[in-house]
Amino acid sequence: MYKIAYIYGLGMIGGSIAISLKKRNISKNIYAYDKNKKSLTFAKKNQIIDDYDTNSFKLLKQADLIIVCAPINSYKRIFEIIKIHKKPECIITDVGSTKTSVINCANNIFGKDQKCFVGSHPLAGKETSGVKNACPNLFMNAVTIITTTNSTNKASLNKIKSFWKKIGCKIETLTPPMHDIIMSETSHVPHLISYSLVNSIYKSKHVKNIDKFTGGGFKDFARIARSNPLMWRDICENNRKNILSSLRLFIKELKLLKLKINQNNYKELHSFFEKTKNKLS
Repeated sequence: MYKIAYIYGLGMIGGSIAISLKKRNISKNIYAYDKNKKSLTFAKKNQIIDDYDTNSFKLLKQADLIIVCAPINSYKRIFEIIKIHKKPECIITDVGSTKTSVINCANNIFGKDQKCFVGSHPLAGKETSGVKNACPNLFMNAVTIITTTNSTNKASLNKIKSFWKKIGCKIETLTPPMHDIIMSETSHVPHLISYSLVNSIYKSKHVKNIDKFTGGGFKDFARIARSNPLMWRDICENNRKNILSSLRLFIKELKLLKLKINQNNYKELHSFFEKTKNKLS
């Protein structure tokens, strides 16, 4: 058990972590900070957290575990604040969807004390945002990727693994670069495709009637286009190279499909569909 867990950024993910910690008695006290005061007062009123911090960060100074749950481009400022106020023995992790830039940022700011930080990425989330949408079972049986480098401290790593397991996660480990390559293919590009598809459909001259004719397939696909725009802007900026590479592969496949249809080559098109389906079996 952690005496004090501190969540920096109390949105849907941060709130879900707080609820999970309380539900499983993993931390004696749960404190939080967020620039949105309404989120903090809501969370305290609804017993999601025990108390919230102000810009003096008096509560942060007491934390044994800090989980950063904020947009990636804010990490530099957050890490600088944490470095000033944290206890020497405090362990820090995060929930960011890219890892190479995060690890580099942590190393630059924490320097010789970089052993205090272990990067994490729980593969759990919803298209809704805000602490009011926090979910008590969000992490149950979800995979959390923990990224390791040659300088990762084993004791800190084990503590972070234990933390995620206690709130219900399964653990996988990757290097930061491999994490970012895989996520560009399995998460980042699919989100961009969803945004693009929704945008293209709503540019249609039939847009006034389109909502009447969208079935479950479209709704499932379009759901993730409701995700936090700021978060996805930061992801694209921080994983730019890998996302562009993955987009090139996807566009190549899309062009092949277009060519087969344009050439009335339905035999090859059927074969493509069959082979793709079998890959998912």
